[in-house]
Amino acid sequence: MRIVALALVCLMTISLVSSHAVLTNPVSWNTNPSKTSPCGGGTPATAPVATYCKGQPATLTWKVVAGDGTGPLTISIDPAGGTSFTTVVNQVAPAVNPNAVSTFKAVVTMPDITCDKCTLQVFSSSNWFSCSTIKIAEKCDTPVEDRQAVLADDLTFCGKWVNEHVVSIPVGQTAETIDDSVAATFAANLKNPLVFQNNDTNCANKYAAFLCAYNFPLDDPSGNVSQPIYKISEGQCAGMNDACATTDLHRTLYPCDSYPTSNNAFNIVPSMIAFVAVVVLALLF
Repeated sequence: MRIVALALVCLMTISLVSSHAVLTNPVSWNTNPSKTSPCGGGTPATAPVATYCKGQPATLTWKVVAGDGTGPLTISIDPAGGTSFTTVVNQVAPAVNPNAVSTFKAVVTMPDITCDKCTLQVFSSSNWFSCSTIKIAEKCDTPVEDRQAVLADDLTFCGKWVNEHVVSIPVGQTAETIDDSVAATFAANLKNPLVFQNNDTNCANKYAAFLCAYNFPLDDPSGNVSQPIYKISEGQCAGMNDACATTDLHRTLYPCDSYPTSNNAFNIVPSMIAFVAVVVLALLF
């Protein structure tokens, strides 16, 4: 009887963590999946990251990144910009019902109100939460996600990899608040045996580097802020999964085939250093 009870507990535990989901458009306060109510953790943006028209259709993107689908979505708004969600946002029929590892588009009708800085909340029936800071305007163009280029400086967790680099982050967020969210995600997943079967120093270093590269893409030097440059290679992702012995249940949390086979920007650096060294030696001798 005790064995059966333990088995049931294990199954219940797996079901609680078998799916991960997060709002990706508009960008959420915490870009990593979280069950922290009511907004999935993170820090509220200081400015809207997207603008929508009152009473008009809008498309939100909800991404299930691991395990089974998370079920129906509940969408609401706090017009005051807080976390008291009293205004329901209705989906245009048929309502989306995430049921697999994939990206889902929820077409909604924005409420007949305006707000300069309101909070949009999306959460699933299995209690994955996300919030985003948006604007609902009287009249507006097609909503776009706004990003900004900032110089990463004095970051505590990701500083080893991104300090002194110009990175692309959502408007209304700061590098410091994103750094804090990354650190929290790192700590939670590293100690969870249902995510990683190995959490030694090698795993920790590779996982931290991966998370920081994902959450702090480089700014496009051509000035195209809407197209940040993600410096992650398929090999780097696979190396992290291997080092951490990522469980089969959570391999889809970090799908390596979505990244290029090589990271040219990082690979160029050593060769460039070698080239400069050869030139300097030639000049000296």
